[in-house]
Amino acid sequence: MLQHDKARRIGFAIMGVAGCLVLAGCGAAGTPGFEPETQGGPTLSSKLANLVAFNKLFPSAAPLPQTEVQVECPSIEVLDGTASVRTYAGEQSNANVRYQFSLGDIARECSKAGGNLLLKVGAEGRVLLGPSGSPGAFTVPIRVAVRNDATQKVVFSQLNRISASIASGTSETAFTYVSEPFQVPIVAHPDEDYTILVGFDPTGAGVVPAKSAMRARRKG
Repeated sequence: MLQHDKARRIGFAIMGVAGCLVLAGCGAAGTPGFEPETQGGPTLSSKLANLVAFNKLFPSAAPLPQTEVQVECPSIEVLDGTASVRTYAGEQSNANVRYQFSLGDIARECSKAGGNLLLKVGAEGRVLLGPSGSPGAFTVPIRVAVRNDATQKVVFSQLNRISASIASGTSETAFTYVSEPFQVPIVAHPDEDYTILVGFDPTGAGVVPAKSAMRARRKG
């Protein structure tokens, strides 16, 4: 069963007369991210969900292959402190921000294949230019990991580099990532014992904290 969660958004907390860093997509409250589409058609959230589940925007009714059985998905959440990443030109100040990566929605799809849990993960986000940034090509580093909360061990971790580009004359772009299917061992209660984690990992360190260090999040 496809299940979908809204990722936490990290805003631009900016001091000064303007009260908000001039980055495209920065709203009245200083929070970049996706707003649902309202001019007909599916929302961005449902588009991502359909891409993860069916590899297309508009799914058609089709049964799962006999080798796969749908199961309850583990919860999915953004790893604390990785929902946005800024790059600076020099010292870390608002005026020196070159660009920022920000996560929007995240989604996952789960099924059982033999003795393994088959997973796919999707994420939407934006690249926004800062005062010291310029249009061009960007590489967005997204890490996907699965933690066994019963043993506190990471059973899957993969760094994915997504290409995105901001055209001349514009100041932001959106990106969508959908992982290839990957497997983790089946446990007694995968929806309770596993947590899927998504976040930016610009250093490639891949550190995943224990469950006790995570903010509690209700399953979708």
